[in-house]
This record gives sequence, structure tokens and C-alpha cells, in this order.
Amino acid sequence: MSGQFRIGNLRDEPARDCLLDLNNRNAGATSLLTPERFALLIDLAGVALCVPPAAGLLLAFEDTDDYDGGHFLWFRSQFDRFLYIDRIVIAENCRRHGLARMLYDEVFERARRLGHSRIVCEVNL
Repeated sequence: MSGQFRIGNLRDEPARDCLLDLNNRNAGATSLLTPERFALLIDLAGVALCVPPAAGLLLAFEDTDDYDGGHFLWFRSQFDRFLYIDRIVIAENCRRHGLARMLYDEVFERARRLGHSRIVCEVNL
């Protein structure tokens, strides 16, 4: 079923408002964002992906990005070089179709192209 979906560049996505809403509906696992903070994170992220129009999103930051997230800063204090996956969110009605796998595959490929051999994240249980 994932064949009917594609990965897009979140920076170019016209449905950003819907993706912000998706993030905020899942704020217990990510964090609540204002439109301004969401736009800033997209601009700062080394990797900003989406599954258009509003099926999913992924934001990841390189160790050199100017991001102030607490977990990111902890990883920065521990490692010299990494890509930090800050958030991945899939719309409830699109889950179980391989979208998260598509986004993870793409972020791992981008990490390789950017020269990263370490990908890190925080995991909420």
C-alpha cells in the first residue's frame, strides 16, 4: 500500500498547516508547536520530509544545526558527528501502510549522503 504514497520535501509542502495540526494532535509523543516554531524547525532541520499532503512528517537535525532542543543538545555533548531524528509522525488513518518505514529509509539514505554514520533519537514508550 505504501506505493500510493511518496516522500516530499517539507520545506516545499503547501499543506504545512495540516502537518502542524498532525504534529499537535500527537504532541504527547512529540511536542506542541506554534506555527512560528514549526516553520523555524523546518528551516533549521538538516532533513525535513513529509508524506503529502498530510500523511506524515519527519524532522532531523545535523550536529551542526542551530537547534535548541534539550535531547539534541545532550547528544551534541556526547558525540562529535550525528543526525538527530527529532520527530516522526504518521496520521492515524495512514498507519500500518509502511509510511514510517519509507521515511526512516529516506532519512538513513540522506544521512549516508551527508556523511553521517551515527543516527540518534529519543524514544518515548
